[in-house]
Amino acid sequence: MFRKKKGSLLLIFISLLIPIVSAYVYQQQSQSMIQYILNTRSYYDPSSDIAAYGWMVNGSSTHYGAIDDGIRNTSTPILTDYIYTHAKRTDEIGFPAVSESGIASIIIWVYSETGSNAITIIDLKNDGNIQATLTVNPSSPQGWRSTVWSNPSSIGSITADFTHDKQGGGTSTDSTVYAAYIEVIITP
Repeated sequence: MFRKKKGSLLLIFISLLIPIVSAYVYQQQSQSMIQYILNTRSYYDPSSDIAAYGWMVNGSSTHYGAIDDGIRNTSTPILTDYIYTHAKRTDEIGFPAVSESGIASIIIWVYSETGSNAITIIDLKNDGNIQATLTVNPSSPQGWRSTVWSNPSSIGSITADFTHDKQGGGTSTDSTVYAAYIEVIITP
């Protein structure tokens, strides 16, 4: 025979009430999380060298191949192949054609580092026009960085420029890019 204890009904009622109260309290914060979950993402890795003669290559025969690791933000890319320079030069790589519709934004992610007086300027371009720019300042350690092109209206040929510059005196130090990709965010 089943026998109920006095506190068991109260415990059952409280356990049923906690999820409802929690959902109400966190509803405002959850809206942005729900939108994040509902968004679809596509990833495109570099696929061509456009004007890739300014920087030097280590570990690959092509510039885009050196930074096409298929690795995403939060994971460490392959550190034995990369592009780098200490001279004031620009490298340009291309991405495959973006085919989705309903695009909310395009993010370029770059895993890079800079020496003590090196600056790396990263431009995300559409049909040759700059849509977003990221500047990596001197003495930036290895890590992921990004910049966003919001609400693109017409998407053509997506490329990225990596430009090295020097800030301050002394012998010029290196700008290094280990990996790059674009993330396309589509709204539901």
